[in-house]
Amino acid sequence: MKIALTALTLLAAVNALANAPLGIVCREDNRLSNGGLREVFLTPTAQGYVLQIQSVPSLNSSDIKTDTWATGLNCRMDEKTPLAYCKNPEGNVVLSKKRSEVFIDSLEVADKRKTNNYIDISLSFDNVAQKTLSFSASHCQVFGGDA
Repeated sequence: MKIALTALTLLAAVNALANAPLGIVCREDNRLSNGGLREVFLTPTAQGYVLQIQSVPSLNSSDIKTDTWATGLNCRMDEKTPLAYCKNPEGNVVLSKKRSEVFIDSLEVADKRKTNNYIDISLSFDNVAQKTLSFSASHCQVFGGDA
C-alpha cells in the first residue's frame, strides 16, 4: 500500500511540474575568477509574471542585491528556448531574444568561422529601452511546462 501511495504522490508531483507555467532563468557566475554573480528570473506568480534581477558582487560577499524590473506581466514564451514577449498594463514590455555573433578569429584558411549565441533581456517603456542584460545562451534555460 505504501508503494502505491508513494508512486501516486510522485506521479502527481511530476504532473503538476509538467503543467506549471513556463519561466526563464539566466545565470552568470564569475565569482571564482574574482567577478560577481548575475541572475535574471522571469517567473510566473498569481498576479502575472515578474522580472527580477539578483547579483552578488564577489565570492566572499554576503550582499545580495535584488532588483524587480517589472511585475504583472502577461507573457508569451517559447517552450524550448528562452524567448519571450511580455507586457503589463502600465506599458512595460519585456523582450527576451536570441542574438548571434559570427566571426573569423584566425588567418588560417582551414579554420572555420565561429558563432557565439546570446540571450538579450530588455525592459522597454513607450518603445524606448530602459534596461538590458545579456547572457551567453548556454547560461539560460526555460523551466516549467514541458521544458
